Amino acid sequence: MTITNEIFQRTFHLRHGQVTGSCFTFSIKEKVYLVTAKHIATSSEQTGFLFIEHETKWMKVQADLIGHGEGNEDVSVYGLKKNLNSNSILEISLENTLLSEDVYFLGFPFNMKTSHPINNGFPVPFVNKAIVSALDPRTNILYLDGRNNIGFSGGPIVRASKPNQVIGVIYAYKLSQEKVNSGIIQACPIQVVRKILNL
Repeated sequence: MTITNEIFQRTFHLRHGQVTGSCFTFSIKEKVYLVTAKHIATSSEQTGFLFIEHETKWMKVQADLIGHGEGNEDVSVYGLKKNLNSNSILEISLENTLLSEDVYFLGFPFNMKTSHPINNGFPVPFVNKAIVSALDPRTNILYLDGRNNIGFSGGPIVRASKPNQVIGVIYAYKLSQEKVNSGIIQACPIQVVRKILNL
């Protein structure tokens, strides 16, 4: 299957201070949440602002911090006052995810993006593909085999077989001994987001 408009319209280019990356939004019972990597949104203040790119400018968005992941759980969750672009339904779950299955992840590598009228002035993210390699319950790390680049951090991972199901949040790639990208991607499983929200 291919990526649907719903996930494109829920993935955004984010700036917090001088750091840029990716984020995505979803809604539960009319509440809107924004998820990104913790190392992008390092502030621990309970109320503040994030900046989302719109019409090639940084739009100030009020974002109330709900919580950060614990320890190495590199994820942050914010509450928003309203939807940014789409009211589409995303499923936030690891349910039925299998080792070796294909997944896609979206984001803005090296601050690159494209545009399309379907995204209502928000930049369109790049899409990359990987497979689920492992899930380590001791460290709460979801491992993918694929090629991650700087800027994808904070972006959603969706199942290829069910592209409205978000299973994790991209945050890093492992370096090889030669200090180059090994192709092993580290991500935070989506149940960490659910834990922060007490779901």
